[in-house]
Amino acid sequence: MKTILSSFFAAAVLALPAARAADAAAPAAFTLAERKVLQALAADVSAALRESAVPADAPVAILPLGGDRGDYALSLLKNAVTDAGRVCVEGRDDPMFVSICDEIGWSVLKERYGELDPSAMTAFGKLKSVRVLLYGRLDVFKNAKGRLEAVEINLHASEIETRKHVWGKTFRRDRKSRDHDGDEVRAVPASPLPSDLFVYVSARPDDEDSSDLALELLSVSRERFGGNGFRLVLEPDEADVSVQLKVGKTVFDRTGNYAVMEGSVRALAVVPARKGFYLGETRIDRERGERRLGDRDAMLSVRDAIAPKLVSWIGENVTVAKVGLEAVRIACDVSEMDEDEVAAFAARFVAAAEPLDGVARCRVVSQTPDEVAFEAAYQPDKFPEGFLNALRVKNPGLLPERGPEL
Repeated sequence: MKTILSSFFAAAVLALPAARAADAAAPAAFTLAERKVLQALAADVSAALRESAVPADAPVAILPLGGDRGDYALSLLKNAVTDAGRVCVEGRDDPMFVSICDEIGWSVLKERYGELDPSAMTAFGKLKSVRVLLYGRLDVFKNAKGRLEAVEINLHASEIETRKHVWGKTFRRDRKSRDHDGDEVRAVPASPLPSDLFVYVSARPDDEDSSDLALELLSVSRERFGGNGFRLVLEPDEADVSVQLKVGKTVFDRTGNYAVMEGSVRALAVVPARKGFYLGETRIDRERGERRLGDRDAMLSVRDAIAPKLVSWIGENVTVAKVGLEAVRIACDVSEMDEDEVAAFAARFVAAAEPLDGVARCRVVSQTPDEVAFEAAYQPDKFPEGFLNALRVKNPGLLPERGPEL
């Protein structure tokens, strides 16, 4: 019988604080693909336990599983033990169980899957409600690009009283070992999350002398869109909403180095994404600043006179409600796809969404090996059933009818 040396567990007690700190920095939760493979493995475990030498009437407790994340696999194993007709007891409900695991080193148990040391079995022998310990480790294998290749679980069962190893088996599933039903859809979207509309702001001076005031008012207008459901873009063809300023500036009076200036602005707001839908326009004519020393300070005084009126007009007329569009971010789990499949899916998604009546834009905004995120803007009154539902109806096979049971 293989054993883990007693001295190893003694050393683990001293290292427990550091081990717990390592647990705090544990990897992120399993991806959708990993969870699905683990679910299939749990079914394999259940079938094997049904035929195993683990007594049907012996209460079984499961030790922390090496390689687990958020106890997801542990939860699946509990169900597998029960489904196999064995008696699964919750060890963590027993204070002594937790105390023993702390004494030995909980984190150490999670990293080992060989036979338990005799002293560890003696410690667990104090438990009255448990006769069999199930323990082991799982490993997730990925390729060089971070794609899931396979998941493996190595399990053992030992009787506490006799210290006898009564069962052990290694279970492995490759990513593509699950049977797909023909052209099964494997890109699973999460619920859409609200996003911001894209706004483009431009300022055109009447002449070269007006360019400094135009730049100042451009900055004032852009600051107005910080938040409030809008996000600034720097390219006009990306905009859901466009605000155009035409700016002029003249010297009203000059005395020595002192000057009084006047400024004018014409502002126009439209929604290019809705074929130039008109939001409104305004004129702020011959707004006069205060007499200041130097042309720049005189220009800034005009800016300060114009800014409150311009910001107020924008706030009243360029609102998400008046634009008539909603923007959403849709993240799709593509962890079951390879690189070429992801690229093809992303292209199909955008090509399917953009022609829909009422859709202003749809594009990929981020991509990782496990997730592709899209952003779309659309007229909500044309999608009473919801954007994703409409996309499913118009494009059968693009997305599943509902997400997986996780």
